[in-house]
Amino acid sequence: MEPDLLTRLRAETAEVHRRLDSALGLLTPPPDQCRVTAFLEGMHGFLLGWVPALSASLGDADGDHAQRRLALVASDLLRLGHDRASLAALPVCATAARCAATPATALGSLYVIEGSMLGGLVIARALADATWLPPGGLGYLARDAADAERWRLLARRLAAAPPAEAVIAGARECFECLADWLPHRLSRPVATDA
Repeated sequence: MEPDLLTRLRAETAEVHRRLDSALGLLTPPPDQCRVTAFLEGMHGFLLGWVPALSASLGDADGDHAQRRLALVASDLLRLGHDRASLAALPVCATAARCAATPATALGSLYVIEGSMLGGLVIARALADATWLPPGGLGYLARDAADAERWRLLARRLAAAPPAEAVIAGARECFECLADWLPHRLSRPVATDA
């Protein structure tokens, strides 16, 4: 029996997923405010490039949810010291839109971004005692019942997704894009310090 698409996605993106997690180093103690802020800046830039392409490929429901995730990142950055001008000056990931260029690749990239919320919970737990954390924590790393339901719905969509190879290619491309973009952002000074 051939494995389902969700199982294949996990298996066929595992190496680049591990490489990305390792490069980010967000779970290395002690939790570092500059590193987490730079990560959020990078996600802000990725999402700014990705969300419009996702909306165009999959429709407004997915785009609206992704736009809410972008708003959470922006809110977190404002709470961590950015102002509106510095937030607007953050770079946009020029290659993010390619990750959602077709419905199949967009679905693969949605798997990556929705799945990253599970990792966000692990990061949020690691940051729980950080003295620099804004009251209430970071919204982008939080997950609620609606997010859990969206993951279940995505799993069902993946089970019925055409063509599997294109969805897997989209997920790989998204991980590769993030692996190229985010570590580069983390190696630069945080924009609020400039």
